[in-house]
Amino acid sequence: MPDDTSTSAIPPTTTTSGGSITTKAVETTIKTEDSTPSPTNPTPPDKPKTAEERVAKFFTKTVVTLLILGYLTGVGMAMVWQLYETGRFRLPSGLWLKLNIIVLVFLFLCYSRNVRCIVTLCIPIMCSSKGRSLLITFAFILVATGPTWNILRNVDVLTSSLSCGQTQLKHALEEMLEVMKEPLVAIKRAVQTAMSNIKKVMKQVELLLYRIKELVLVVLSGIKVMMEWLNSIVKFCNKEYGTPFDRCMKIADDAMKDCREKLGYFQGLCHATHLFSMLCYTVKVIDLVCVMVVFFDDSVLGTIMEKLKEFTEGIKNMFDASVTFDHDFTFSTVASKNLTDVGRDIMDEIHLRMRGFFLIFGWLDVVGGFLCIWVIIKALYFKMKYLRQPGYDNRYLTKDFLEIDEQRKLTEEERALPLKKMEKRKYIWITSCRLTRREVFRLMRSMLFLFITTVQIFCICFADYSFYWVLAMITYYGSQTANIEVDPYIAVDVEGDGYVSDMLRGIVDAFEPFSQKYSIDATPCLPRPRRPNFRRYLEIGGCCLLAWIFLFCEPYGLRLRHIVMRLYYPAEARQRAAWLYNEILMKRMTFLKLLRRKARAKFKHDPRADPYTFLDWLRAKTAGCFLCRFILGHRKGDTCLLCGFPLKGDRVECSTPGCKAVYCQSCFDESNKICCICKKPVEYGDESDISEEIDSSDDPNAVREPHESDIYCMVP
Repeated sequence: MPDDTSTSAIPPTTTTSGGSITTKAVETTIKTEDSTPSPTNPTPPDKPKTAEERVAKFFTKTVVTLLILGYLTGVGMAMVWQLYETGRFRLPSGLWLKLNIIVLVFLFLCYSRNVRCIVTLCIPIMCSSKGRSLLITFAFILVATGPTWNILRNVDVLTSSLSCGQTQLKHALEEMLEVMKEPLVAIKRAVQTAMSNIKKVMKQVELLLYRIKELVLVVLSGIKVMMEWLNSIVKFCNKEYGTPFDRCMKIADDAMKDCREKLGYFQGLCHATHLFSMLCYTVKVIDLVCVMVVFFDDSVLGTIMEKLKEFTEGIKNMFDASVTFDHDFTFSTVASKNLTDVGRDIMDEIHLRMRGFFLIFGWLDVVGGFLCIWVIIKALYFKMKYLRQPGYDNRYLTKDFLEIDEQRKLTEEERALPLKKMEKRKYIWITSCRLTRREVFRLMRSMLFLFITTVQIFCICFADYSFYWVLAMITYYGSQTANIEVDPYIAVDVEGDGYVSDMLRGIVDAFEPFSQKYSIDATPCLPRPRRPNFRRYLEIGGCCLLAWIFLFCEPYGLRLRHIVMRLYYPAEARQRAAWLYNEILMKRMTFLKLLRRKARAKFKHDPRADPYTFLDWLRAKTAGCFLCRFILGHRKGDTCLLCGFPLKGDRVECSTPGCKAVYCQSCFDESNKICCICKKPVEYGDESDISEEIDSSDDPNAVREPHESDIYCMVP
């Protein structure tokens, strides 16, 4: 075939009317190139609706509406009754909320074809990044309510165990300090006991000395009383009779006086009595006896008392002893908080540091709901772009593309098939297992992010189980008791009941090993970890596995969107196939080839020989550049659904209400002027598309006219 032949599949002799009318996607009226009907574009009158159409419309518009309103009214009455009975209002949750959502979705599916299309599109979109994000969000919700919460509970258990262990350690240190001080305390106690015993002995000796002293004092008191009695007798005697000397002198004086009285003048003879008075001096020594008694009372008794006092003081000093203990040991603990408060502060600090983490997990349910809405938004966005932009994500070869190529093959025009080597990397069949370069790049990028997320989830679950395993091992080995016999040691037995034996027994007991009767029971302080929920692990693993399955099915799931849209909107799918066909042909076209075709079209006055403009050629060549697409815009204009030729002046629209099929005049004539989209194969003469199971009946109603309930022709 020559390099500069036309791309049109229409014979050169075909003529078309000169008018041109552009229809919008939402129009349902019948339009042609001219305002008046023509043989090439007949406009049949509207047919009256059949009973089947009326029943279908009544069901979809009235019955379903009443069902939705009735169901919502019933739910509202149930909630009002709950408020009346319980006195409080509570939104639906759990299983009831899920059932309500399922019922409403089912009712809306029955109500609108658009809703059915959107819900069907949401299924393959779940294989995209939005669906995986929803699954990963749900997995993180399970992680937050399962392993993460279990880790925090085990941290609390560990903190309580550490607090209990520190309390036991504190008591053990106090007891060990007592053990360290026990020898000194025992010596002090033994010495104090000995001193107490010595004091008891001293008190007994002192009591004995007091008794001896009392006896001596009694004897001395008796002697003193006797001497006082003798002295009193002497005094009485001296008082009554005077002293012997005085009485002797008095007798001598009385004798001299009586002699003088009796002798008168012979008084001189009476001086002989002086000799008698001289004899009185011989009895004067009798006065020395009283003097000796007084001397014995003052000297002998004083000496005896002094010696006795010295004896008692000596005995007292013999048993007097003073023991002074000088021991300096300082051990102080300064704690502003007790161990329970310390453990509580640790947990508060952990919660404070993980506040952002908890906040994120707290909003995960909201994020999950937003992602569900986002999936629906993506379905709406894809539907809108699919219907309005033929070039949006249009790189898959479909059955419509093949039909266009077969149509061009019949007219011996330039064909897009077979594809070139470079084109096969970019355009593939929609049912092919091979991936394009763009799909491979997107798959690898998604694998990287999903791998990181999976590793994070695995690390959290692994940390939960590892933490539980460590605490379980601590509890297991901490509860094991070792039966270790106490090493034998020598014991000293002190016999006797005396004071010295008691003192020695106390000293010996003080120096016995204290550890022989010391033990600490750490069982109450062992951690009791919370067992992980292994069922939750399976749920998390299932979400991750499903996300990986969605990842590998993402390219095929995104292709499935085109198949769904082709089922609901076959006319638009045919137009997109024609657009892709022309796009491939334009990308193959060189600039020189475009100039030759324009020159030939201008020379021959054949508009079909020049279907493309320079702007279309530039758009096709720069389709991979976003900036160029933004500046040049998108190629507009309809193409024939059969041959893919851009329509200019030979545009023919289908006259069936709701059908948006557009043909060139040549293809429409070859189809017997019958639309192959909304009509049955028996109507346009293609018996190869007839299904024997459906159209083998002789019933004339087996091939019916399309109506509003037809999924292919209903207005969106």
